[in-house]
Amino acid sequence: MELASTEKPPTPIRHETIFVQPETPTALHGRETFKISDGNNMTIRFGLSSLHVVGGTLDPARFCSALSRTLQWFPTAAGRLKRVGDDWQIDLINDAVPVHLASSPSRHVLPHTSAEGDGDPPAAAHVVQPSSHVAPYLARVDPVAARKGEPNAHLCTFVLTDMGDGRTVIGLSWNQVLGASGWH
Repeated sequence: MELASTEKPPTPIRHETIFVQPETPTALHGRETFKISDGNNMTIRFGLSSLHVVGGTLDPARFCSALSRTLQWFPTAAGRLKRVGDDWQIDLINDAVPVHLASSPSRHVLPHTSAEGDGDPPAAAHVVQPSSHVAPYLARVDPVAARKGEPNAHLCTFVLTDMGDGRTVIGLSWNQVLGASGWH
């Protein structure tokens, strides 16, 4: 079924959360911190999100294994934000990144993707740009909690939603400190 532009998708049902740690040693092995600014805190004020629609049902164990290997090369995503004087840094604590497993209560077509009608390659047609339709498929990061150093203020989160029709939606939310374009 096609969603009307004002119709909200049904809220996915969350079943389980798996916490994934980076494989070690990480690319920044031996370092305890990663300095990210000299008093410029504009990049830490925002959370960014995107959805990726994958044809097929993903195996959560394989996804988490791949994520663990990815975090090995990007250990800042498994760190915690910390202010030291006027500067900001990421403490490289190899914390676990949450992956929420969910299923959609009904089959439906997601709203328009980034590539519909704009001539982009077919692969880009599977990235859903932010809109009111993406919120049910995300576990948004909290940049304010991250700046305060709260213990559950992850710098990135994932939601894997089994759509029940042979597709999986990967919801990714990250603190802008990890990069303006994130991992998409």
